[in-house]
Amino acid sequence: MAGTAREEPSVRAFRPSPNPQDGRDRPMGASTWKRRLMAAGTVLAVSGVLPLTAGATPAFAAAFLQIEKSHTDSFVRGGMAIYTLTVTNGSQDTSTGLVTVTDVMPEGLTLAGASAELGWDCTQSSLEQLVCTTSMSLSMETPQVFDVSVNIAADAPCNLTNSASVSGGGSPADSDSDPTVVTGGSCNGGNGGDGGGGDGGGGSLLGVNLNGVLPIYNNISTQNNVLSPGASNRSRQNLELNAP
Repeated sequence: MAGTAREEPSVRAFRPSPNPQDGRDRPMGASTWKRRLMAAGTVLAVSGVLPLTAGATPAFAAAFLQIEKSHTDSFVRGGMAIYTLTVTNGSQDTSTGLVTVTDVMPEGLTLAGASAELGWDCTQSSLEQLVCTTSMSLSMETPQVFDVSVNIAADAPCNLTNSASVSGGGSPADSDSDPTVVTGGSCNGGNGGDGGGGDGGGGSLLGVNLNGVLPIYNNISTQNNVLSPGASNRSRQNLELNAP
């Protein structure tokens, strides 16, 4: 329209807010930048560390090896029998490094032989000691079984204890003992006396003890089985001669 003045848009100059609590128009100060940088650094540090530690093995994790010693055979003086050793890992962590199993014979027993799982090296350092070693990683799922054959002396004690141990592999050492009763001869459960050397504790056939005067047969045990109607008789006698 002629004669009408054209208005130009006004331009407002930027001015910081006079209110110190209102930071919308106020640039960030040095302290604000510092706080935000520290927060960002913390986030980066956490994000960088967590992936590394989430699947890491705790420092205290280790194998937990245990050994058990047992037997099922009868131990008779002058005979042979077998002990069984079983090594297990009670931890989910496998063993590391060398593992050693040691079996030491007590008085009255000597080593006759041994068998072990594949991967074990067994040596008989003497007639009284067996040492088996391996560097395999022993896991919880696979027990390690050893069969140890022993010879029993004719004069072996009537009661003895055989001990074995396992060590190494990053595990605390462990041991186990197997108390063993020996029969035969003058031992309890055998055919002679009460374990005191055949002193007649089983009862003499004679009213007078002639030990030291005449050689006599003492402690005669008899088993009779009469089979009917076969009319036959079977006897089993075990005699022990008392030396004069």
